[in-house]
Amino acid sequence: MGISHPAVHQGRLGLDGRYQATTIATAQMLQAPDVVGVPWLLDQLKPTLAKVNGG
Repeated sequence: MGISHPAVHQGRLGLDGRYQATTIATAQMLQAPDVVGVPWLLDQLKPTLAKVNGG
């Protein structure tokens, strides 16, 4: 997934590399997590969290 919005390119997120793309399903689960979906959500976020954490 690429960064397509110009605000991301011009703003701090695009310049310092902190923007991490995610799927719509992951974004929806972040907005409304449930007991069954949390383990799945954590599995989806592990690669993104590792990038943000520098590893």
